Amino acid sequence: MTSPSAVLTTDVQEWSVTVVIPTADAESSLALTLDALTNLDVPRGGSYEIVVSDDGSTDGTVEVASRYPDRVRVVRGAWSGPSGARNRGAATATGEVLAFVDSGDIPCDCWLRQIVETFADPSVGLASWPAWLIDVRLDREQLHQPRPGPASVAALATCFAMRRGVFDAVGGYDTVLRCGENADLCERAAAHCVGAGFLIVQAEQAAARVTLGRPPAYYDRARLDAVEHLLVRDAEQLAANRPKRVQLSAIAAVNAARCRESARARAHAWSALRCGRSCRDLARLIVTLIPPLARRLWSAEGRRARVGLL
Repeated sequence: MTSPSAVLTTDVQEWSVTVVIPTADAESSLALTLDALTNLDVPRGGSYEIVVSDDGSTDGTVEVASRYPDRVRVVRGAWSGPSGARNRGAATATGEVLAFVDSGDIPCDCWLRQIVETFADPSVGLASWPAWLIDVRLDREQLHQPRPGPASVAALATCFAMRRGVFDAVGGYDTVLRCGENADLCERAAAHCVGAGFLIVQAEQAAARVTLGRPPAYYDRARLDAVEHLLVRDAEQLAANRPKRVQLSAIAAVNAARCRESARARAHAWSALRCGRSCRDLARLIVTLIPPLARRLWSAEGRRARVGLL
């Protein structure tokens, strides 16, 4: 992996970037994102488009997008979930480089220039930037800073872009996932980049403000369903990657406990313990065997982020 040492100031020639925004009843938040994206610093010599991939909205989302005719193009379809909406938008994209943001996210003014200058190097296949995460429910904001190294590639998922060829090579988003879909895409894209000889860039300058606004129960259930899907989908690879299997089983155990599904929590905790056999795995299993303790540790608002068992 590499990190750009400085932001270039010259214009880069012959570039093309598409930003895809999946939307579903996002009338109240879409304008914030489109205002930011249509006011970015745009280098000369290339093309830049914004694709709003509407996922069956029944409110005024499409009308909001129609207020930005110069750069914004709307693609409509029946509801398919966030991953399906992203794939739909990417399928119509004209850019060589694809970037994905959600409605309500606010990219920094310099983000497009950073993308253009990073991918001016044809050997770069995937790039990520730190982002400020804003949890409106807990009134909390913190910098999400990816750690360097392939093992933490899932941290790329907050603010990232990739070459169109890389996206196509890995088959785009897994449409089953409605949580962790960006991390899953980035992990598969990073593996492809390593095998194909592309560079993975982790920049140092924060490039966006990302809003987390759904209730905790949504993320708990969606994360549990997503991890259980990955345990089945990637069973063959996980058989040879015990640390990754332990990690996924642990996440499933904790989120099953948060959903008050004690039997599923115990099953996943046992799986993590059999594969890992660490003190943390043992502690997690003990907690899942005592549902009131699990709810106290993992379900209380504001407390889950401080619990180290996950």
